[in-house]
Parts: sequence; structure tokens; C-alpha cells
Amino acid sequence: MATLPPVPVAVSPQDLPRVLAILVGGYGSVCWLALQMDEHFAADDQDEHFRYPTVRALVALYTLMLVLFRFYEHGTYVLYEMLWACNVSLVLVVMALYLSKPFLVGVAMVTVAGDQLLWYIDTLSFVLNGKLITGAMQYLTYPENRTFSKTFFATHHLWFLPVCLYITNGHGGMHNSSFIGSCILTSFLAAFCRAFTPFQVRVPGSEHVIYLNVNGSYAFWKDIDVPLLHVLDHRHPALYIPFLAIVGNLVANGLPHMLVLGISLGLRYNPLLEGITH
Repeated sequence: MATLPPVPVAVSPQDLPRVLAILVGGYGSVCWLALQMDEHFAADDQDEHFRYPTVRALVALYTLMLVLFRFYEHGTYVLYEMLWACNVSLVLVVMALYLSKPFLVGVAMVTVAGDQLLWYIDTLSFVLNGKLITGAMQYLTYPENRTFSKTFFATHHLWFLPVCLYITNGHGGMHNSSFIGSCILTSFLAAFCRAFTPFQVRVPGSEHVIYLNVNGSYAFWKDIDVPLLHVLDHRHPALYIPFLAIVGNLVANGLPHMLVLGISLGLRYNPLLEGITH
């Protein structure tokens, strides 16, 4: 028998302190974890010349505007969405460029590889035949997401990987331990979001149910129509989170990681790019 999802949680402006505490706790934990991983996996691969101040400033500004515009248009509940791995990855890149730690960019690249490669497929299919064939971009059609802040500030799904490939090229490319670092990060985010974020929410004055399921922490994303991925949806966290960590990282993100790693290696060893990126 299928396990029923949790009932929607009402989120109002009065919940802002609690949601902010969860957000700060999540990002504080992520930053600590990222630094621990960098020390463990990349202590001998530091690069003090890895800076790119213009890129750092632009990504930081984009991230700040993303939060402010979405909060202005949607209110308190939208802060939960800042814990999505794609948004966390933006902060990792800013952190990496500020502290000169290219390993963190590699972790961010692997973390978003599967989803953002599907975005390229959906974008191309939408331009050619008006359909989103993978479902990765389908959430943009939900009623609550048809706003400027939810559409314009989703464009990092298209430019993030090229920017990361550019800034890491000439600085070792994607680190060899990026994949395991991403596995650790995404497993933590899934467990944290299962513990502290709701599956669905309602806002005051509306009966509309807003689907959150941040980082797929309750169930594999509903628009991905692969029955095998949904066999443990909404089961006990002790059962579902390990399943998500294994299937999400090794199966769903394994091939995309190898593809992005291959591009990174190709750029790194392409003699035609020697004078451009080094």
C-alpha cells in the first residue's frame, strides 16, 4: 500500500523567525561541511590565484537578488527553497572564489550536473516543439512559479555549469574528489530538509497547495516519470534517505557527472585553448 504524503503546512509571516533560523542553520552547516571536505580531500590542492573577483561579485549579486525578489513576491515560505542544492551551489561558488578553494566549485558542479543537463534538453525541446520532454523544467508551469522572480532567477540552471567550467579551467579543472564531495553534500541536504522543511505548504488566504519537497527529501520529484525512482516515496527517512543518496547520486547523477568531468578534462588538455583559459 502506498504511503500517504504529509499534510500541507501553513506558513505565514509570523513564521519568519523560525524559517530564518532553519535557513541559517542549514547554510552554516553546509559551509562547515564544505570546509571540512576541502581540508580532507583538497588540502594539497589549494590555489591562491583562484579568485575571479568579477565572477564572484556577479554570482553573489545574482544570489542576493534571487532571495530578495522571491521573498518580496512570495513571502516567507520561499526561503525554504533557498536550501535547494542548486541554490546552495551558488553560495558554494562565491565561497570558493572568496577563499580560493576550487574544490568547492567542483563539488557544486557535480551537485547540479544531472538536473542542469536535463534543463538543456528541456530548453532545446521546448524551443523546437514546445514540449518539456524530461520534466526537469515542468515546475516553472506551476501556478505559484509563474512570476518574474521564479522564472528570471531560475536562469542559473543554464549558465551555472559553463561559468564553473570556465573558472576552474586553468586551475586544475574539476577535482578528482568532487563526486564524493557532492555525494556527502547532497545526502546531508536531503536529511536536513527532511527534518526541517515541509513537503507542501499553504499561505494565508489561499487554499492552493504549494509543492516544495526540497531536494527530493520526501519523494523523487513528481514530474520525473520513472516508476522505479518512486518506490520508496514518503517512506520512513531511515529507509528513504539512503535510497535517495544511492540512487540519486550513483544512478541519476553518475552519468551526468562523468559527462561534465569529461568536458572539464577536454578543456583542460585542449591545446587550442591554452592561450585563452590559462
